Amino acid sequence: MTGSELLTLNFLLLGRTQSGKSAMANCLLGSYELESKLSASSVTQECKLQTACLSNFCRRNGSQLNLRINVMDTPGCPHPTITKERLKQTVNTALQQHFHHGLHMALLVMRGDVPFCEEDCQVIQFIKDLLGPEWNYHTTVIFSHEDRITDAGFKNGQDYLRTAPDTLLELLDSIQNKFHFVNYRADFLKEEQLQILNKLFYFIIHNGYKSLEFK
Repeated sequence: MTGSELLTLNFLLLGRTQSGKSAMANCLLGSYELESKLSASSVTQECKLQTACLSNFCRRNGSQLNLRINVMDTPGCPHPTITKERLKQTVNTALQQHFHHGLHMALLVMRGDVPFCEEDCQVIQFIKDLLGPEWNYHTTVIFSHEDRITDAGFKNGQDYLRTAPDTLLELLDSIQNKFHFVNYRADFLKEEQLQILNKLFYFIIHNGYKSLEFK
């Protein structure tokens, strides 16, 4: 008779205002926990932590693996009313307070239907400053709104990346091509949750389950 074990994974969401971070958090959690809507300003004004548990996520070492995920949403970066240094301090404090065993993966959420721009470069630099020299091992790019990419005539996300600027391709290369495309259709929660969690779990396995600690 085999038992079960519990694995806890900590995720941090970062990105521009209206990139879809809160919708991504809801996708990971499998429920509508965080407010996500179209707005001219950043909907998320402070760091917010939510937790979800998935029983029998997979088998590992002959045992059933139960998965607990902690998802931290953050204000948009750059933020219209919060300086970069204040935002960094706010996120760092939240990571210290809630992620006692460290951060497993930062998810940089980028709109797939919006051209790469200077603000994206600012977010990338923010991630480097926040996570330090090993940022690239603990960062995955999430391209949101894949449905709008296909509506624009691309076959899929890979087809879309063939037209991507060098700056974006260099970013993906620097993080060992850890990326995922997500559809934000009305039924995306039940269809997308397991897909993205399996992909992230694969990336974390290849990191040897290492996490970044914040002091």
